[in-house]
Amino acid sequence: IEIAGIGFINFFLKDEVIRESNTQTIGTLETKYTGKNVLVEHSSPNIFKPFHIGHLMNNIIGMFVARATGAGGGIVKEISFPSDVSLSIAKAMYILLEDKKKGFDFESKTDTEQIVYFGETYTRGVAYFEEHKDELKKAQNIAHIIFDETSSSEEYRIYSNVKEKNIDYFLAILHGLGSDFDPVSGIIFESLAGNRGKKIVEDNIRKVFTQSEGAIVYIPDEERKDLHTSVFINSEGYPTYEAKDLGLIDCKFEKYNPDVSYFITD
Repeated sequence: IEIAGIGFINFFLKDEVIRESNTQTIGTLETKYTGKNVLVEHSSPNIFKPFHIGHLMNNIIGMFVARATGAGGGIVKEISFPSDVSLSIAKAMYILLEDKKKGFDFESKTDTEQIVYFGETYTRGVAYFEEHKDELKKAQNIAHIIFDETSSSEEYRIYSNVKEKNIDYFLAILHGLGSDFDPVSGIIFESLAGNRGKKIVEDNIRKVFTQSEGAIVYIPDEERKDLHTSVFINSEGYPTYEAKDLGLIDCKFEKYNPDVSYFITD
């Protein structure tokens, strides 16, 4: 214990104390995870955004959970859930496409310069539509394009290339941290989960969900005071986070069949 200026006291734990505590914890994990398939979802960024300290914290916690459950006998699979479709990404794409119309050729830049630029378009897109709320339809039109995986438009081609570069950057950063995700089996994109969730919701209209003012919602029974009405597909026809979560859960259990599933948020 040390006094560290007025009003502050620092407490320190010796390394051997932490190691002893961890050893005791691992001992209890062995009975909980031995032989079980453990799925750990972590390090799930928005594309267009450079990796930052918040992502690093999420990665450290996720890696700890994966290694601890593995040390406890679990058969561990780590996955990431990157956000590749959203209105915010559509806003970034709008800025990028406008810059391209004005003659800015980002594709001629180095990979590092492009990643920095993509981050700037994300920030600029949010700021632009905050200032020009009456123009939001422009971003929504871009959203329609990037949500349509069958599109052969030039806008979708550019979006696909940007997405690929962002994922390559993301995987390289994680590799440098000692965390490797398989680009095929280790990633479930938000676009996939969204489409899966939307189908689940649409297949369960009247059984679970209700159509309301052009949207599809969940209305809890009267006795469930702990729940509120939630929108699962909005009036634009897009799945919300609730529907994407349904799709993600379905994808996880179909693809990996885990006995235990963890996801690290924020």
